[in-house]
Amino acid sequence: MDNHSGSPAAPGRTGWDSGLICGFAFGPDGAARPIDVDDVAAAVGDEGTVVWLHFSAAHAGARRWLAQSGFVQAGFLRLIEEHETRVQITASAPALIAVINDLAFGEEVDPAEVVTVFVYASPRLIVTARNHAARTVDLLRQSARAELAAPSGQALFARMLEAQTEQLRQWLDDAAHQLDHAEDRILVGEVTEQRRNLGRIRRLALHLRRHFSPARVALHRLLAPADGRGAADVVSWRAVHDNLGFAIDEATSVYERAKLLQEELSSRLAEATNRNLYVLTTWTIVFLPMTLISGIFGMNVAGLPGVGEGSTAGAFWAVMLLMAFAGVLVLLILRRRRGS
Repeated sequence: MDNHSGSPAAPGRTGWDSGLICGFAFGPDGAARPIDVDDVAAAVGDEGTVVWLHFSAAHAGARRWLAQSGFVQAGFLRLIEEHETRVQITASAPALIAVINDLAFGEEVDPAEVVTVFVYASPRLIVTARNHAARTVDLLRQSARAELAAPSGQALFARMLEAQTEQLRQWLDDAAHQLDHAEDRILVGEVTEQRRNLGRIRRLALHLRRHFSPARVALHRLLAPADGRGAADVVSWRAVHDNLGFAIDEATSVYERAKLLQEELSSRLAEATNRNLYVLTTWTIVFLPMTLISGIFGMNVAGLPGVGEGSTAGAFWAVMLLMAFAGVLVLLILRRRRGS
């Protein structure tokens, strides 16, 4: 597992000192074997073998080993030293140098939690480095231990981006399912319980677009054959670019749909509130003359009708009848005005 602490879980003491988290050598038959930094030179020199080294960028030994090994270009080391976070993919023959966002390691996909991954990909070697545990890199490591074809370092980088897109599509599919459920609940009138979930989906869809759209722009530069990349590589990168583009477009659709459902939810809540206020206001107006009459007859002053000598036994009922008549009269007036 690509651990969370930032310390490399290296296969040996030498790997630990160099900041190596894991290393694999992919043979011509597609089989991968774990290697340490001491085995890198021999593995790279082996015809048909592709080497993948994954380092902790926070480990000083990783930067030192990479600088002394001579396997990577100075531009890649400079990105790590400067802690660059802006997404970019540049072709510097014979390698690709990239800074990409990756999903943070965790049990669930969370587009709001991303980490920076540095990538150096040449035909025979791919080097990745990160400061914090990355989800897609860990999935690729698990695939390498099972069975993962790696015809070149650049092809393995493309597979990494494909795996990342698959994770994003998985989250988007789940979000779309949640929106379907929320829409059904809103249409049947169950609105209050959906507000928080819609806000969360909309926020995460926005984070997905913000963090991964720059990679789509950067990949567009790789769609023309140049710097030793042949037609096959261009086809591969176009597929990666298109798949990521579809995911970004789907994220936009999820965002807009969540926004529309929030507006529908707000409209229905406002409608329910207005309806309740109308009922409350109507009954307040109906009881207003009753309250006025009861207040008048509740005054303890001389000369009040029905009080004192000469009052009749039916004075109470006369007042009650007057109050009821006033209420019914107001209610009829309100209904007539509403009908007009």
